[in-house]
Amino acid sequence: MAMNDSAHCDDELGGADALVPVATPIDAPIEFQVSPNPMLLESIPRSKAAGHLLLLVGAYFLIVLSVSVGVRMMYPTDADMELFSSSAGPMVITVCVGMALVSLAVGQMWLSSCSVESIGMSFSQWKIDIPLGILVAGASYVGYFITMVIVASIWPESIKQMISNPRRVEAMLPPINPVLLTLMIVVVAFWEEAIFRGVLVTHLRRIIGGWTLAVLIPACLFGVLHIGAQEPIVAIPLAVLGVIWALFTLWRRSILASVVGHTLFNLGQIYYIKHSANGA
Repeated sequence: MAMNDSAHCDDELGGADALVPVATPIDAPIEFQVSPNPMLLESIPRSKAAGHLLLLVGAYFLIVLSVSVGVRMMYPTDADMELFSSSAGPMVITVCVGMALVSLAVGQMWLSSCSVESIGMSFSQWKIDIPLGILVAGASYVGYFITMVIVASIWPESIKQMISNPRRVEAMLPPINPVLLTLMIVVVAFWEEAIFRGVLVTHLRRIIGGWTLAVLIPACLFGVLHIGAQEPIVAIPLAVLGVIWALFTLWRRSILASVVGHTLFNLGQIYYIKHSANGA
């Protein structure tokens, strides 16, 4: 019986010879292909990357100038301008200008035979990046708070600006439906991340050849451009946030987590301001 069972097993396994390992020579070593990082923009010459940025900056100033002249023509008196400033008009203009710049940047990538993933518009990992945005928001709050504490300890006079800044932010909020306001904040966060982190960081890295200045320059520019709408001292913590959001963008090769974190950070600020105003 034992011999019959053994023979039966050999038949099922392909015979006794099937149990003998067969040496198969390797013709060539195994190569592991690493997917290239599209955000390196290696297919674009440095001169072309610089041209993209110059065109984008020129378009920004041209659009802002045109909008400013148009608004002034529609609201000629100071009283009219004050009424316009207290409406949803400024935020609507901000949304339109930002999305126009994003459209231009996408067109530049298309004309250069580059995918939108080259400027961080990759959303294939959204199931990871959207929840990760909560972590980005948390890191943003921590970074903002620590930076403000450090600045206040070094320059105590800046505390006055920090205290008055929420009122400046509240003055910018249009009197519109909260759902519509949230949607507009999402769009603003999207275009700011697409331009500052997606376009500027990647193109400056291509021009400079390194990531350090490519991250720091757009972050500082991001902070400086908020001067006027907010107190000047706030430019410092906002620059720190720019660095945080850039690092998450480079890690994920996508702006999505930073867009979510940016949105949650702005909404948290608005909730705090509204809550403080109601409490007062």
